[in-house]
Amino acid sequence: MPPMRFSIDSACVILASDSLSIFGQKETFRSLTFICTACTHCSVSMQMVSAQERGIALIRGGKNVWIDGPAGTGKTVFSQMLRSMDGSIVFLAPTGIAAIHAGGMTIHSFLGFGIAPLYDKEVLNKKVRSMGPDARQRLRAVHTLVIDEISMVRADMLDAIDTALRAVFRREHGQTPFGGRQVALIGDIGQLRPIVSREEEEAIGKNYPDGCMFYDAHVFAEAGFEKVEFSENFRQANDGIFAEILDSIRSGQLSKEQLAMLNGRIGNGEDGSIAVVAYRATADAINAERLRAIQDKPWLFSAIRTGVFEEKTAQDIVPEELELRIGTRVMLAVNHPPEYYNGKMATVSGVCRRAGSLCAFVKADDGQEILVEPYTWKKLSYEVDPRTGIVKEKTVGTYCQLPIRLAWAVTVHRSQGLTYERMHIQDPTAFFPGDEGRRMFYVAYSRCPTLAGIRAGRMLQPRHLTRYGIALRP
Repeated sequence: MPPMRFSIDSACVILASDSLSIFGQKETFRSLTFICTACTHCSVSMQMVSAQERGIALIRGGKNVWIDGPAGTGKTVFSQMLRSMDGSIVFLAPTGIAAIHAGGMTIHSFLGFGIAPLYDKEVLNKKVRSMGPDARQRLRAVHTLVIDEISMVRADMLDAIDTALRAVFRREHGQTPFGGRQVALIGDIGQLRPIVSREEEEAIGKNYPDGCMFYDAHVFAEAGFEKVEFSENFRQANDGIFAEILDSIRSGQLSKEQLAMLNGRIGNGEDGSIAVVAYRATADAINAERLRAIQDKPWLFSAIRTGVFEEKTAQDIVPEELELRIGTRVMLAVNHPPEYYNGKMATVSGVCRRAGSLCAFVKADDGQEILVEPYTWKKLSYEVDPRTGIVKEKTVGTYCQLPIRLAWAVTVHRSQGLTYERMHIQDPTAFFPGDEGRRMFYVAYSRCPTLAGIRAGRMLQPRHLTRYGIALRP
């Protein structure tokens, strides 16, 4: 029997022989091998390390777990492994696009709250009291909640989950965090933070004076989360010096020598690299300008949405109206092993029809010729199987489009979780000030496996580091 394959959103494939058991009775975790198809140039292959083993053991033991770790340490791989668990497990994420990539639901949708100010206790309690029978039944059937991209989850959102579960289980576990359900949090606190509008800052600050990160939630300390730190860097495995620089950026302390090394990568992005920018409007403008400059016949690819699939979420994946021309720089937007992975860079080389659908030929930067056909993303919900009482996935909407995005430029936010072999950080001094800017700075640089693959459009000065809350040490 051939190896089992599981495609995942971090451009990796998990391989395991058919004799192994991931969450069964056999303790064979060390024989699992992860192969990062985004890093085939350096042949990255890792055995499961002790941190992953500990995380699995804690979750199997019913503990609440927080999986933390820098970019490129295998958190998304770990999340996908949890799908092999038996029982009622639900995957949640804070945003629509994150939920699609995680293969689950948004937190708001799962709770059935819709858009509501969860920091307002009166509104929250009203929402909990008015939860419909489907939402209550769904919550009662859950055994484990896995919340991905936890760095983007606000404190009030985590407390809202706790409030809803305690209400549903008030007779048995009304005084127990999360109503006695198990919760696993996965994410990197060094990456992007929750979004808080100016209108919400004051109100949230009253309830959460220490901050609005998920670990500022009232339930967090009470729930006794066991923290597991993933520290082995697989993305930068062949560039240890660059990995040390990234660790320094993440911790907010950069040496003068490390700053000099970053400033040694100044140059333009005309070598086919992708420009990483702070704002979506900037990326859209660059992509539109470069597309118009190609004097070739435009081809229009129109998407099809069915069921419940919001337009905004669809647009965040790939455009509903996608214009391509021969010579267009693109990024493939899904994992399709072994042909390609999410984030693979290529150039459009042709267009054809296949089985009635308009398709594109692209030539990847590694020379690979790829036929890209339309792909269908699914929006999932969860329902309770009346026979088993276990929650199961249900497709409530689909979005079919060519899995391609224009890729002369991309935002830092869209880059989270992706790997670029060559990239151009257009202006590393243009990110938001303060802690948020440092996180964007870190996410931007950590997308590349090597420092040699990066060019920056501007020199970094000590004052820029100060603006990002990064201390410069000798």
